[in-house]
Amino acid sequence: MRSANYFAIFFAVFTLIGCSSDNNDDTPDNNDNNSGGQQQELPKTAIADSAFEQALVLLNFDDEVDGFVLTANIENVTSLVLNDQGISDLSGIQDFINLENLWVNDNQLESLPISTNGRLKFIFADFNQITALNVSALADLEKISLIDNALESINISNNAALQQLVVPGNQLENLDVSANTSLTVLDVLNNPLTCVQVSSAQQADIPTDWVIDTDDNYSINCN
Repeated sequence: MRSANYFAIFFAVFTLIGCSSDNNDDTPDNNDNNSGGQQQELPKTAIADSAFEQALVLLNFDDEVDGFVLTANIENVTSLVLNDQGISDLSGIQDFINLENLWVNDNQLESLPISTNGRLKFIFADFNQITALNVSALADLEKISLIDNALESINISNNAALQQLVVPGNQLENLDVSANTSLTVLDVLNNPLTCVQVSSAQQADIPTDWVIDTDDNYSINCN
């Protein structure tokens, strides 16, 4: 009888020690799960225009139209062709940080938010409704084409590498190309311009591929 009592007491003590040990072991495991076990969310870029995002899905840069694209999927893209996709808003294109070539012809764009895409070389945005374009920080820019838009102004004084500016059918009233010594192609037909400001060297040797309206002129001072 006494042996049975000893056995019962021993079993109870052993059980309590085991439970205490289990609780101590669980505590650091739970802490680990809360701190290090949770997967960190990958950076995403917001895409406001569903037509823009659908185009990215078709190009395999995204997998569904949900308002976001993984930033890692677009940050190394160098060429982007988005012609005739019904796009009205390109918000999010800023995160295409290595973008060099952009085609967005035949959309419904009123603006191009590419002022920080510092690697851009070619912009083709014909047949939209773009009213302004900020390219002052795009030092590598070589070609701009905005045929039949609503462009009211453009400052290209910082774009020394610019070779082509094709902007017929816009609303430009002033244009200064005097700082663009590499400019070989210029088309400003059908704008409300009367004068294109040039440098004295340009005026002395107007390139053959510069085209202006017959009643417009070149001058070193258009004021």
